[in-house]
Amino acid sequence: GWGVHEGVSISEVGRNMFLFHFSDEEVVYRTKRDAPWNVMGYLLSLQPWYQDRPMDRVSFNRIPFWVQLHGLPLERFNFQFVAKIGKRLGHILIVENPYVQGRLLRSFYRIRFIMNISKPFPTGCLVPTVNQKDHVWVSFKYEK
Repeated sequence: GWGVHEGVSISEVGRNMFLFHFSDEEVVYRTKRDAPWNVMGYLLSLQPWYQDRPMDRVSFNRIPFWVQLHGLPLERFNFQFVAKIGKRLGHILIVENPYVQGRLLRSFYRIRFIMNISKPFPTGCLVPTVNQKDHVWVSFKYEK
C-alpha cells in the first residue's frame, strides 16, 4: 500500500470516481511510481486533475505498466530494438537495461510504458531475426 493514512483525503465525486488529495509530495511521487494499483481485485486508474477541467473530461484509460520481454534473441538485446517494440505498446517511460557494468544480469528486457487499458493486452509479438530470414515469438509478461 501507500504506507500512509494521515495526509490523504478521499472524496467521492461521481459514480466510481474519487478525488484523492495528498498533503505530502513524497507520497504523490511514490503513488505514481508504484502504479498500477489494485483495490479488491479491481484496477485503480489514478489520473491527475487540473483546475478548470470538468471531472467528466478526465480520461481513465491510460495506466503505467511494466512488461517483461521474454524470448528475445541475444543479437536483438539492445535499447534501439527493444524501444521499437515498446513504441508498439504505448508511450515509453523507461527501458531498463539488463546489463550492468557490461554483464548481462537477466535473460529479458523490462519496459515501463503507458498503456491504453481500453484495448486488449498483447501477449507478445513476432520479431525478425538479424538475417531477416526467420521470425521468433517474443512473449510479454505484465508486472504490477
